[in-house]
Amino acid sequence: MTTFFSVDVETTSAKGPYSGQLLSVGIVPVRDREILQGSFYWGLSYTGLGDPDTMKWWGEQDKEVKDAAFGFNNTDESLATAIYWWTLGIEPVAENRIFVANPVAFDKKWIDDLFEKTRQENPFHYRSLCLRSMSFGLHRGQEWGKDRTENISEVPHHALHDAKAQAIDLISLLKKRDG
Repeated sequence: MTTFFSVDVETTSAKGPYSGQLLSVGIVPVRDREILQGSFYWGLSYTGLGDPDTMKWWGEQDKEVKDAAFGFNNTDESLATAIYWWTLGIEPVAENRIFVANPVAFDKKWIDDLFEKTRQENPFHYRSLCLRSMSFGLHRGQEWGKDRTENISEVPHHALHDAKAQAIDLISLLKKRDG
């Protein structure tokens, strides 16, 4: 049985891991069109790395948003280990785990980079689903990029809240797809 893992990351660079760092990760599991009990949230220590435009954008955010992204004392290795074991506890069969994000091209490269640089096994491997592409394909007349979940997120740009909003969006899209 497929288990979708709705993943959202907050970072210090819109360009990618080569010019910034991962700040936090939120993951919400979905199976059978239902959000499963338990979620994952982890923040990393900020080391000062980030591209100027993104860091300026972070500076313009309110205190609650900044507090959710900065101020942790965790390492990449501890994050990768925690994601790996938590994910396996939710879905032990590798072929049943699907990484979901909006857009998947942004969030997945950060997670892939995390597992590559820590030399730990990535529990998602290549299996992924892009909510932006799925939404674009299912909604006739929708403009590309007009599918953000920010309107249902409790705290915008909080990795766990955005992952939950994406999970809700995924369930809605699965229902629309299946009729």
